[in-house]
Amino acid sequence: MIRGFRKFLCRDERGTATVEFVIVFPLIIAVFMSTFEAAMLTAKYTMMERALDITIRELRLNANTPLSESDVKDRICNETLLISDCRSTIVVEMTTINPPVWSWPNTRAACADRINNTLPVVTYTQAQANRLVLVRLCTVVDPWFPLTGLGLALSKDASGGYQMTTASAFVAEP
Repeated sequence: MIRGFRKFLCRDERGTATVEFVIVFPLIIAVFMSTFEAAMLTAKYTMMERALDITIRELRLNANTPLSESDVKDRICNETLLISDCRSTIVVEMTTINPPVWSWPNTRAACADRINNTLPVVTYTQAQANRLVLVRLCTVVDPWFPLTGLGLALSKDASGGYQMTTASAFVAEP
């Protein structure tokens, strides 16, 4: 019995840190990957909003020179550097709002269908002087780590990408 007790007290403890590492390391990596995913998603969204703000300012100040949908899309994509394949995935919707009625769109902003490689048909009304205009953007971006942490939690479309939308309203100056 003393010999058994002595073996218990003097047992070999090599490898115990390895077991702890194997248990904790995947959790730490998942947190790191989720943090990176959130940072990249935030950066893409911030760049998309900034690009919309810059384009809206130009539309608001130059209501006499109307821009086509492709011109607006090009200007937004020139400012949005982190969104890959921007011109084929971004959808720009521009709607004039009638102030006495305040008829806001009652649906979500339409996004591109990357499975069928199609863009939805959306309203694009040129900005007119002294009119309230609502501009909505939608694009689909791919996750960096789709099978970990934040990548699993965010809702994705059929192609496996996140749908990012933003909107802004302005009154075109005469």
